[in-house]
Amino acid sequence: MDNGTENTAFEPLTPPFSGFESVFAWLCLLLGYLFCRAFPLPDNPLGMFIVILASLCVTAVLVLKKGGRFNASATTSALLCVVFGAAVFVSADAFAQFLAFLGSVLGYSYFVYTATGNKIEKGFSDLLPADFVKALFIMPFRRFGKLWVAMFSGKKGSKIIWKILLGAAVAVVPTFAVVTLLSYDEGFTKLLDNAFSFLEDFSLFSHLFSLSVGGIIAMYVFGTYYSCTERDLDSMITAEDKERLEKIRFLPALTTAVALIPLVVVYVFFFVSQWQYYVSGFSGALPEGLSYATYARNGFFELCAVSAINFCILFAVSLVMKRQSKGEGMLLKAANVVISLMTLVLIATAMSKMALYIQSYGLTERRVVSSWFMVLLAIIFVIIIAKQFIKKIKVLPASGIAVALMLALLTLSNYNGIIADYNVDRYIEGELESVDLDELYDLGTPALPALLRYVEYYEQKNGVEIKKYIIDDSADRSEIKDDGVAYFSSLYVRIFKSELESKKSFTAFSVPDLKAKKALEAYLNE
Repeated sequence: MDNGTENTAFEPLTPPFSGFESVFAWLCLLLGYLFCRAFPLPDNPLGMFIVILASLCVTAVLVLKKGGRFNASATTSALLCVVFGAAVFVSADAFAQFLAFLGSVLGYSYFVYTATGNKIEKGFSDLLPADFVKALFIMPFRRFGKLWVAMFSGKKGSKIIWKILLGAAVAVVPTFAVVTLLSYDEGFTKLLDNAFSFLEDFSLFSHLFSLSVGGIIAMYVFGTYYSCTERDLDSMITAEDKERLEKIRFLPALTTAVALIPLVVVYVFFFVSQWQYYVSGFSGALPEGLSYATYARNGFFELCAVSAINFCILFAVSLVMKRQSKGEGMLLKAANVVISLMTLVLIATAMSKMALYIQSYGLTERRVVSSWFMVLLAIIFVIIIAKQFIKKIKVLPASGIAVALMLALLTLSNYNGIIADYNVDRYIEGELESVDLDELYDLGTPALPALLRYVEYYEQKNGVEIKKYIIDDSADRSEIKDDGVAYFSSLYVRIFKSELESKKSFTAFSVPDLKAKKALEAYLNE
């Protein structure tokens, strides 16, 4: 469909789908089903990555065949989809896997949207959020039900499907014969058992449910593809809307200044009154009468909240304030710079407090994620300040890139393993008084290598043999019940060992699990 063609919203349409599109519709249903079977993510991280990669590759081939182009936006989105998909099995933390999965979905949708030429405005545009709204929430539902039409549309498509089914039927007998003959090899048999272990607990209801939900997902995916390739919503949210937005700014500059002055005054009084208290974080010295825990927790999350509120204030001001004269534009720039600088001071204060807390008590998931969020906010406020002096910078796209890179850093870092290594290493070096075994256990299998190093150190230091309580299933751990470290460390290692042994399917593979298995084998074989 030509861009210049005017379309009636939600018009009835039964197009003559090509044979490739008919096959793609069937593949969408299959991938939707496999997508559901890969959940929950911690159980099948590699399986989810394979589904994401297969979906991207199949869609890319069809989009190219339909005349799509791998422009800069499309290529970047596809790479982000792959990177975040890989992060699903690079990390073993459920929260990080969810964030990575979400990132891969956003990358996939935006790839289809941009590769088919649907961007509202070319280049590095501030209309990026509007593009995402169209790609995720408008385009898919424009042609949501066309999957079923495409599956059974046209003789050519039906012929391709029947040829595929016939080929699969013909392959059954020779494949079965070859598999039977090669089953003499134990390695080959074990590989097959692992590959098809998902059929061991076969439940008809479970598979029917996955197929039903997979059908809805397939409708969404195919709807996205079809709406984007047809480009039949070009008239919804356009670059002209941005120009109209410029005309409806209603807040006078003087009103904005008066509204912001009390906020700035509050910050000035706050910094002056609390100066000695908060700069203690930078000097490494605690205010009198406070512990590290009390000092770090006192006001940290409030400072985070204030920083986030400041971002919302600046966004609102830039959206509604009039800037018809040069003076009004300068006022807006001054407001952005002053509030951004004050926010950066708040963020630096919060981070210094957190650094003291980590130095005294080690890392936890919450401390890592909180610090990550504060660094991300700081980067965004630096971008806002830079925008006031470099006009070419687009705040929203630049912030989007910062979020994507920071999210990739978080999800690919396997931060649970880093937390465990950091705490154990600092304990062994004498910088931490103790290691919380319960917290190590809560970090999951990524913590196992660090836990084993802690066990080895404890065995050598105290002359206690813990390994036998891990190896021997019949060992009576009541003998060491008075030694909490020996008792719980042996218990947790055995639980991790059992979890790793239960993950037989190749779809359950993850990089942290592989490291944990190698560390466990090395420890047990010493």
